[in-house]
Amino acid sequence: VQRLSFTIPASIELPTLVAPNVTYTVANDSAGAYTFSGTQSGNNPQLGPFYRGGTYTINIDATGHPFYFTTNNGTGFVAGLYVGEYTTGVTGSRTESGTITFTVPQDAPDTLYYQCGNHAVMRGVIPVRDLAVEQNSNGNYIIYGQHSQDGHSQRIEIRPLPELASQMCLVYDATSDTWQPQDLATYVE
Repeated sequence: VQRLSFTIPASIELPTLVAPNVTYTVANDSAGAYTFSGTQSGNNPQLGPFYRGGTYTINIDATGHPFYFTTNNGTGFVAGLYVGEYTTGVTGSRTESGTITFTVPQDAPDTLYYQCGNHAVMRGVIPVRDLAVEQNSNGNYIIYGQHSQDGHSQRIEIRPLPELASQMCLVYDATSDTWQPQDLATYVE
């Protein structure tokens, strides 16, 4: 265990965020799975999140397995019907061998799926998010401390300094066995 010490500036300048440009390479494992390699790996993995405004390229080599994006979670799947197909911002939908490009629109739903047009089990989830600096429910910014080798990360909430001027608190004085009023700023110091 190592204790880290760092100073947080009085004001935080938010970074300028740039919409991502990500490429995925996809093949197939017979009719059982889309197999991803490169940026994402594995059979039918969850992708993303995809960020609104970002561009995602799918280089696919899966003859007989047309790849498309859908709003359907799989419950309405019918082979060859492309139920719930999502085409806004998509070029090359249903491609089996070639390139599909998806520039995620600002009004895209929060969850999309990729799906094979012929096989129900060849599918996966894609969370869709706004491109923004993360904030928690209190409106405070979140940064991450990340381990340089294992990829573990820890959420860190950046909180503003509390306003302590002219606030009082009660402090227990063990020698007199009483509670004493004290200026909160002095107590915190």
